[in-house]
Amino acid sequence: MWATPLLLACFLLSVLNPTLAQCNNATTTLRNIADVVAIATCTTYTGDIVVATDVAGISALLGVEEVIGSVIVANNSALTTISSDSLRSVSNDVILDTLPLLANISLPMWSSVNTIILSKIPAPNVINMQTTVQKVTNLYITDTTLETLFGLLLQTSQMENLIVTGNQFLQSCWFGVGNITQQATILNNSAQMTLTLPNLTYAYNVEITNASAIEMPVLQSINQNLDISYSAVQNLTLPVLSYVGGDLDVKNNAQLVGINMPDLVNVQGNVEISGSPQLEFLSGLSALSFIGKDLTLAGEFNDTLLRPPQIPYKWAPTPAPPPEEANRNATTSPKAL
Repeated sequence: MWATPLLLACFLLSVLNPTLAQCNNATTTLRNIADVVAIATCTTYTGDIVVATDVAGISALLGVEEVIGSVIVANNSALTTISSDSLRSVSNDVILDTLPLLANISLPMWSSVNTIILSKIPAPNVINMQTTVQKVTNLYITDTTLETLFGLLLQTSQMENLIVTGNQFLQSCWFGVGNITQQATILNNSAQMTLTLPNLTYAYNVEITNASAIEMPVLQSINQNLDISYSAVQNLTLPVLSYVGGDLDVKNNAQLVGINMPDLVNVQGNVEISGSPQLEFLSGLSALSFIGKDLTLAGEFNDTLLRPPQIPYKWAPTPAPPPEEANRNATTSPKAL
């Protein structure tokens, strides 16, 4: 590791020769102490910063508060530590990919980034991210052995993509995002994973599998599809959801005993509820008065709600458009069944 000697070297070199700072470059690759020193006095660095694939320890970006570009750490089989006590903002991407020995992440001041990509990394022993990331546009967490995502709580009002897939040990997902304007995909993580989106009011498209609990208490509108499948959730409750602009699929949830969507009135596409042998009642969908395409029910239900031809399908007024970008790909024209 470079830790204390590097700090001393950076201090001495910056004092003795402040012109060493190189704060603008298309790409700077950090291979050794000299490369780190070269940007250590830059408060703002313009360009991409790439950590070399054979660096074993790093305490880099000393003094750098803003990167106008990307920070990329990938394909390094020896790296154990990533740290910066000063980094606050990255305008493009932060990529941590294929780092099998990563044990410590310390980014206590980091609060803003366009895209975070975490892929094929282990669960670090120490994660020091005391400041919640306040602004992020895209988050991709794939094929890691992370167990929790604390430090990535994403208290951001709006983002485009939230993708969390293939994390077999991930027990908990909690994100404070308000609107998701493109895709929310939470797939193939731990079967015990709990998903909590306490502030989510609007999403463009949502797909969830392998969840033991799902909490989206203020979700009101989905522009395209809502698919909740292959999960261990027992009660699916979306108390204020009123509109789905595409398909509603609740499939192959073996432990599901209840669906409670009391405000859901309008589904513009197909509705399919199937593969949930313990689900007996559909009274939690009592407000659903319009289905734009096909209704598919497969199960032994003790009530007749939603069973054709009893349901009086009828035209339902289209609600006010969801937040901006919700009008992309306008919903199909409704038809009476």
